[in-house]
Amino acid sequence: MKVRKSLQREVFGRIVYLSVRYEKALILHCRYSHNRVLDLIREAGVREAVSHWYSGPPDLVREIVSAGYYVSATPSLLRSPPHQEGIRQAPIERILVETDCPVIHGDRKSRPSDVITTVEEVARIKGIPPAEAADVIFQNTLAFYELPPLGW
Repeated sequence: MKVRKSLQREVFGRIVYLSVRYEKALILHCRYSHNRVLDLIREAGVREAVSHWYSGPPDLVREIVSAGYYVSATPSLLRSPPHQEGIRQAPIERILVETDCPVIHGDRKSRPSDVITTVEEVARIKGIPPAEAADVIFQNTLAFYELPPLGW
């Protein structure tokens, strides 16, 4: 179904308004409009947001995280130099990991086990042990979704 861009912008504006009013995080899939969406949510005062399945320019990641938002590492990190560079630009404290399944990326569908390989690749890029990357990303997830610590 094709939806007019003006209607998409209107509906998105309402969602942004609700996010600010009720202090709720936004999960953004902003394909081909990363700059515009970032400008809009910053101007609106959105407190928390993640650029879900980020596919924008690697250099924009710095602006996203400087605004206090997150980017997500995806299974395509294993084969996409631009995605690798984007994750390299983000401090690990601003990275989440995608859990979408099944999404077709590359030549196959994603699987739950892709979370592990994605975290391992983040660790490799950041030059830290996988367990450390997993712990930081897990803490990021708890913080983003305002979940209590698990107390393990």
